[in-house]
Amino acid sequence: MRRTSFVTKVMSALRRRLALPSFLRQRIWLFVLLGGALFALASWGERRAQYVIVLDGQVRARLAAQWAGQANRPPDPSEMRSLLQAYIREEVLVRAARARALQADDVIVRRRLAQKMDYLLDAETVAPSEPSEQQLRAFFARHAERYGAPARISFRQIPFDPVEQGDREAERRALQRTLAARPDAWRELGEPSMLPRAWLRRDMTDVRRDFGAAFVEALQRLAQSPSDDWQGPIVSTYGEHFVQIEAYAPARAAAYDEVRARVRADWASADLARQKDAAYDALRRQYSVRIISE
Repeated sequence: MRRTSFVTKVMSALRRRLALPSFLRQRIWLFVLLGGALFALASWGERRAQYVIVLDGQVRARLAAQWAGQANRPPDPSEMRSLLQAYIREEVLVRAARARALQADDVIVRRRLAQKMDYLLDAETVAPSEPSEQQLRAFFARHAERYGAPARISFRQIPFDPVEQGDREAERRALQRTLAARPDAWRELGEPSMLPRAWLRRDMTDVRRDFGAAFVEALQRLAQSPSDDWQGPIVSTYGEHFVQIEAYAPARAAAYDEVRARVRADWASADLARQKDAAYDALRRQYSVRIISE
Protein backbone atom coordinates (compact mmCIF):
# COMPACT_ATOMS: atom_id res chain seq x y z
CA MET A 1 0.00 0.00 0.00
CA ARG A 2 2.79 2.33 0.93
CA ARG A 3 4.61 1.35 -2.23
CA THR A 4 1.58 2.18 -4.38
CA SER A 5 1.23 5.55 -2.68
CA PHE A 6 4.90 6.32 -3.31
CA VAL A 7 4.64 5.49 -7.04
CA THR A 8 1.55 7.65 -7.36
CA LYS A 9 3.33 10.59 -5.78
CA VAL A 10 6.35 10.19 -8.10
CA MET A 11 4.20 10.02 -11.25
CA SER A 12 2.24 13.04 -10.17
CA ALA A 13 5.45 14.99 -9.61
CA LEU A 14 6.73 14.00 -13.04
CA ARG A 15 3.52 15.10 -14.69
CA ARG A 16 3.79 18.46 -12.97
CA ARG A 17 7.37 18.91 -14.14
CA LEU A 18 6.63 17.84 -17.73
CA ALA A 19 3.38 19.72 -18.03
CA LEU A 20 3.21 22.51 -20.65
CA PRO A 21 2.64 26.07 -19.51
CA SER A 22 -0.97 27.00 -19.21
CA PHE A 23 -1.00 29.24 -22.33
CA LEU A 24 0.40 26.37 -24.42
CA ARG A 25 -2.36 24.07 -23.24
CA GLN A 26 -4.87 26.21 -25.15
CA ARG A 27 -5.86 24.73 -28.55
CA ILE A 28 -5.17 27.87 -30.61
CA TRP A 29 -1.50 27.71 -29.74
CA LEU A 30 -1.36 24.11 -30.83
CA PHE A 31 -2.73 25.15 -34.23
CA VAL A 32 -0.19 28.00 -34.44
CA LEU A 33 2.68 25.66 -33.66
CA LEU A 34 1.41 23.06 -36.11
CA GLY A 35 0.96 25.68 -38.85
CA GLY A 36 4.45 27.04 -38.29
CA ALA A 37 5.90 23.56 -38.49
CA LEU A 38 4.05 22.86 -41.75
CA PHE A 39 5.16 26.20 -43.21
CA ALA A 40 8.78 25.50 -42.28
CA LEU A 41 8.51 22.04 -43.81
CA ALA A 42 6.99 23.43 -47.03
CA SER A 43 9.66 26.14 -47.29
CA TRP A 44 12.37 23.55 -46.80
CA GLY A 45 10.80 21.36 -49.50
CA GLU A 46 10.53 24.34 -51.87
CA ARG A 47 14.17 25.23 -51.36
CA ARG A 48 15.12 21.62 -51.98
CA ALA A 49 13.00 21.61 -55.17
CA GLN A 50 14.94 24.59 -56.50
CA TYR A 51 17.95 22.31 -56.76
CA VAL A 52 16.16 19.42 -58.49
CA ILE A 53 16.13 19.34 -62.31
CA VAL A 54 13.58 16.90 -63.70
CA LEU A 55 14.28 15.26 -67.07
CA ASP A 56 10.90 13.70 -67.80
CA GLY A 57 9.37 12.52 -71.04
CA GLN A 58 7.90 15.94 -71.80
CA VAL A 59 11.33 17.58 -71.65
CA ARG A 60 12.87 14.87 -73.82
CA ALA A 61 10.06 15.13 -76.37
CA ARG A 62 10.40 18.92 -76.58
CA LEU A 63 14.16 18.78 -77.06
CA ALA A 64 13.81 16.05 -79.70
CA ALA A 65 11.13 18.05 -81.55
CA GLN A 66 13.32 21.18 -81.57
CA TRP A 67 16.22 19.15 -82.95
CA ALA A 68 14.05 17.52 -85.60
CA GLY A 69 12.73 20.91 -86.68
CA GLN A 70 16.27 22.06 -87.46
CA ALA A 71 17.90 18.83 -88.66
CA ASN A 72 14.84 17.27 -90.36
CA ARG A 73 15.46 14.01 -88.45
CA PRO A 74 15.22 12.81 -84.86
CA PRO A 75 18.40 12.94 -82.72
CA ASP A 76 20.43 9.77 -82.27
CA PRO A 77 21.31 8.62 -78.71
CA SER A 78 24.60 10.54 -78.65
CA GLU A 79 22.93 13.73 -79.85
CA MET A 80 20.12 13.25 -77.33
CA ARG A 81 22.65 13.03 -74.50
CA SER A 82 24.25 16.26 -75.71
CA LEU A 83 20.83 17.94 -75.84
CA LEU A 84 20.09 16.87 -72.28
CA GLN A 85 23.45 18.11 -71.01
CA ALA A 86 22.88 21.45 -72.75
CA TYR A 87 19.41 21.65 -71.20
CA ILE A 88 20.83 20.92 -67.72
CA ARG A 89 23.47 23.61 -68.15
CA GLU A 90 20.90 26.14 -69.30
CA GLU A 91 18.55 25.29 -66.42
CA VAL A 92 21.34 25.59 -63.84
CA LEU A 93 22.40 28.99 -65.17
CA VAL A 94 18.81 30.26 -65.41
CA ARG A 95 18.01 29.27 -61.81
CA ALA A 96 21.26 30.74 -60.54
CA ALA A 97 20.49 33.97 -62.39
CA ARG A 98 17.00 34.12 -60.89
CA ALA A 99 18.41 33.49 -57.42
CA ARG A 100 20.60 36.54 -57.88
CA ALA A 101 17.69 38.54 -59.38
CA LEU A 102 19.66 39.20 -62.53
CA GLN A 103 16.39 39.43 -64.46
CA ALA A 104 15.38 42.58 -62.60
CA ASP A 105 15.36 45.73 -64.76
CA ASP A 106 16.84 43.83 -67.72
CA VAL A 107 15.36 45.37 -70.88
CA ILE A 108 15.81 42.25 -73.00
CA VAL A 109 14.17 40.00 -70.38
CA ARG A 110 11.28 42.46 -69.93
CA ARG A 111 10.64 42.64 -73.67
CA ARG A 112 10.82 38.87 -74.06
CA LEU A 113 8.37 38.33 -71.20
CA ALA A 114 6.00 40.94 -72.63
CA GLN A 115 6.28 39.29 -76.04
CA LYS A 116 5.48 35.86 -74.63
CA MET A 117 2.49 37.25 -72.75
CA ASP A 118 1.33 38.92 -75.94
CA TYR A 119 1.56 35.56 -77.74
CA LEU A 120 -0.41 33.99 -74.88
CA LEU A 121 -3.18 36.55 -75.31
CA ASP A 122 -3.22 35.67 -79.02
CA ALA A 123 -3.53 31.98 -78.20
CA GLU A 124 -6.43 32.61 -75.83
CA THR A 125 -8.57 34.33 -78.46
CA VAL A 126 -11.46 32.31 -79.86
CA ALA A 127 -12.19 31.98 -83.57
CA PRO A 128 -15.22 34.20 -84.24
CA SER A 129 -18.50 32.73 -85.37
CA GLU A 130 -19.75 33.37 -88.88
CA PRO A 131 -20.79 37.04 -89.17
CA SER A 132 -24.12 38.06 -90.56
CA GLU A 133 -24.40 39.82 -93.89
CA GLN A 134 -25.50 42.95 -92.04
CA GLN A 135 -22.33 42.91 -89.92
CA LEU A 136 -20.11 42.51 -93.00
CA ARG A 137 -21.82 45.32 -94.88
CA ALA A 138 -21.53 47.60 -91.87
CA PHE A 139 -17.83 46.76 -91.58
CA PHE A 140 -17.37 47.44 -95.31
CA ALA A 141 -19.09 50.81 -95.00
CA ARG A 142 -16.81 51.84 -92.12
CA HIS A 143 -13.65 50.88 -94.04
CA ALA A 144 -14.66 51.48 -97.66
CA GLU A 145 -11.42 53.35 -98.44
CA ARG A 146 -9.47 50.18 -97.64
CA TYR A 147 -11.02 48.30 -100.55
CA GLY A 148 -11.21 50.91 -103.27
CA ALA A 149 -8.61 51.29 -106.01
CA PRO A 150 -6.33 54.27 -105.22
CA ALA A 151 -5.62 57.00 -107.72
CA ARG A 152 -2.59 56.13 -109.86
CA ILE A 153 -0.43 58.20 -112.13
CA SER A 154 2.35 57.71 -114.67
CA PHE A 155 4.58 60.72 -115.29
CA ARG A 156 8.07 61.86 -116.19
CA GLN A 157 9.96 64.56 -114.36
CA ILE A 158 12.95 66.80 -114.99
CA PRO A 159 14.56 68.42 -111.89
CA PHE A 160 14.79 72.18 -112.38
CA ASP A 161 16.83 74.72 -110.38
CA PRO A 162 15.90 78.30 -111.37
CA VAL A 163 18.59 79.82 -109.13
CA GLU A 164 21.42 78.20 -111.05
CA GLN A 165 19.68 78.26 -114.43
CA GLY A 166 19.01 81.98 -114.33
CA ASP A 167 15.82 83.51 -115.73
CA ARG A 168 12.94 81.12 -115.06
CA GLU A 169 10.83 81.97 -118.11
CA ALA A 170 13.78 81.93 -120.50
CA GLU A 171 14.96 78.57 -119.14
CA ARG A 172 11.46 77.14 -119.34
CA ARG A 173 11.11 78.14 -123.01
CA ALA A 174 14.59 76.81 -123.80
CA LEU A 175 13.76 73.50 -122.13
CA GLN A 176 10.50 73.18 -124.07
CA ARG A 177 12.24 73.97 -127.38
CA THR A 178 14.84 71.30 -126.69
CA LEU A 179 12.18 68.74 -125.81
CA ALA A 180 10.16 69.62 -128.92
CA ALA A 181 13.23 69.05 -131.09
CA ARG A 182 14.49 65.99 -129.17
CA PRO A 183 11.65 64.28 -127.28
CA ASP A 184 13.99 61.75 -125.67
CA ALA A 185 16.24 64.45 -124.20
CA TRP A 186 14.20 64.46 -120.93
CA ARG A 187 16.48 61.72 -119.62
CA GLU A 188 19.50 64.04 -119.56
CA LEU A 189 18.14 67.57 -119.17
CA GLY A 190 17.83 69.46 -115.88
CA GLU A 191 19.75 69.09 -112.65
CA PRO A 192 21.42 65.85 -111.47
CA SER A 193 19.16 63.96 -109.07
CA MET A 194 18.87 60.57 -107.38
CA LEU A 195 15.15 60.57 -108.13
CA PRO A 196 13.92 58.37 -111.00
CA ARG A 197 12.94 60.31 -114.10
CA ALA A 198 10.00 58.00 -114.96
CA TRP A 199 7.24 56.98 -112.54
CA LEU A 200 4.84 54.29 -113.79
CA ARG A 201 1.37 53.62 -112.31
CA ARG A 202 2.36 54.92 -108.92
CA ASP A 203 -0.15 55.17 -106.10
CA MET A 204 -0.74 58.85 -105.35
CA THR A 205 -0.13 58.22 -101.66
CA ASP A 206 3.38 56.98 -102.58
CA VAL A 207 3.96 60.07 -104.71
CA ARG A 208 2.81 62.24 -101.80
CA ARG A 209 5.27 60.49 -99.49
CA ASP A 210 8.17 60.97 -101.92
CA PHE A 211 7.45 64.46 -103.28
CA GLY A 212 5.13 66.12 -100.78
CA ALA A 213 1.51 67.29 -100.72
CA ALA A 214 2.01 70.42 -102.85
CA PHE A 215 3.52 68.36 -105.69
CA VAL A 216 0.60 65.88 -105.63
CA GLU A 217 -1.98 68.66 -105.64
CA ALA A 218 -0.28 70.26 -108.67
CA LEU A 219 -0.15 66.90 -110.48
CA GLN A 220 -3.85 66.34 -109.87
CA ARG A 221 -4.70 69.79 -111.26
CA LEU A 222 -2.64 69.09 -114.38
CA ALA A 223 -4.24 65.65 -114.73
CA GLN A 224 -7.71 67.25 -115.00
CA SER A 225 -6.76 68.52 -118.48
CA PRO A 226 -4.51 65.83 -119.96
CA SER A 227 -1.75 67.02 -122.26
CA ASP A 228 1.38 65.47 -123.76
CA ASP A 229 3.25 68.75 -123.24
CA TRP A 230 5.83 69.27 -120.55
CA GLN A 231 4.43 71.55 -117.86
CA GLY A 232 5.71 73.38 -114.86
CA PRO A 233 7.81 73.93 -113.01
CA ILE A 234 5.93 72.61 -109.97
CA VAL A 235 7.32 72.50 -106.46
CA SER A 236 8.18 69.40 -104.42
CA THR A 237 10.11 68.81 -101.21
CA TYR A 238 13.25 68.47 -103.39
CA GLY A 239 12.85 71.65 -105.41
CA GLU A 240 11.11 72.28 -108.73
CA HIS A 241 10.31 69.95 -111.61
CA PHE A 242 9.01 69.97 -115.15
CA VAL A 243 6.53 67.12 -115.58
CA GLN A 244 4.85 65.27 -118.42
CA ILE A 245 1.78 63.27 -117.42
CA GLU A 246 1.40 60.07 -119.40
CA ALA A 247 -1.65 58.54 -117.68
CA TYR A 248 -3.88 59.18 -114.69
CA ALA A 249 -6.52 56.90 -113.17
CA PRO A 250 -8.64 58.49 -110.43
CA ALA A 251 -9.54 56.61 -107.28
CA ARG A 252 -12.37 54.12 -107.65
CA ALA A 253 -14.65 52.86 -104.91
CA ALA A 254 -15.03 49.09 -104.67
CA ALA A 255 -18.33 47.25 -104.90
CA TYR A 256 -19.15 45.12 -101.87
CA ASP A 257 -19.72 41.95 -103.89
CA GLU A 258 -16.28 42.29 -105.49
CA VAL A 259 -14.42 42.30 -102.18
CA ARG A 260 -16.70 40.33 -99.87
CA ALA A 261 -14.07 37.64 -99.21
CA ARG A 262 -11.55 40.30 -98.14
CA VAL A 263 -14.16 41.98 -95.97
CA ARG A 264 -14.93 38.63 -94.26
CA ALA A 265 -11.22 37.99 -93.55
CA ASP A 266 -10.67 41.54 -92.27
CA TRP A 267 -13.76 41.33 -90.06
CA ALA A 268 -12.43 38.11 -88.49
CA SER A 269 -9.02 39.69 -87.89
CA ALA A 270 -10.65 42.74 -86.32
CA ASP A 271 -12.75 40.50 -84.05
CA LEU A 272 -9.65 38.61 -82.86
CA ALA A 273 -7.89 41.93 -82.22
CA ARG A 274 -10.94 43.11 -80.25
CA GLN A 275 -10.79 39.99 -78.08
CA LYS A 276 -7.10 40.50 -77.45
CA ASP A 277 -7.62 44.15 -76.53
CA ALA A 278 -10.40 43.13 -74.14
CA ALA A 279 -8.11 40.57 -72.49
CA TYR A 280 -5.41 43.21 -72.07
CA ASP A 281 -7.91 45.69 -70.65
CA ALA A 282 -8.95 43.08 -68.07
CA LEU A 283 -5.31 42.69 -67.05
CA ARG A 284 -4.75 46.45 -67.06
CA ARG A 285 -7.66 47.08 -64.68
CA GLN A 286 -5.85 45.04 -62.03
CA TYR A 287 -3.08 47.65 -61.86
CA SER A 288 -2.98 51.25 -60.78
CA VAL A 289 -0.41 53.73 -62.01
CA ARG A 290 1.14 56.28 -59.70
CA ILE A 291 2.81 59.23 -61.40
CA ILE A 292 5.51 60.80 -59.27
CA SER A 293 6.63 64.20 -60.49
CA GLU A 294 10.34 64.85 -60.42
